[in-house]
Amino acid sequence: MNLSVAAPVALLEALTVKIELWDDDRLVASHQQSPGSPIIDERGSYAERAAIRLPVERPALWSAETPNCYRAVVSPVPRR
Repeated sequence: MNLSVAAPVALLEALTVKIELWDDDRLVASHQQSPGSPIIDERGSYAERAAIRLPVERPALWSAETPNCYRAVVSPVPRR
């Protein structure tokens, strides 16, 4: 999952991003990290981007017969 966070740089430095993946009322996976990408090229990195991986064990896949759908909740969390 690729995620872009739009905010002033000063605010980006003061928060982390929390993402939760839900299947109905069951939390399947969650992760929290600071915005910012690794150095991409000669231009450097992106302060407003985050690449987040959420591994899901035995995911319920989508098909016409079984249209499973997860809900992703993304929240800004102030750093302490």
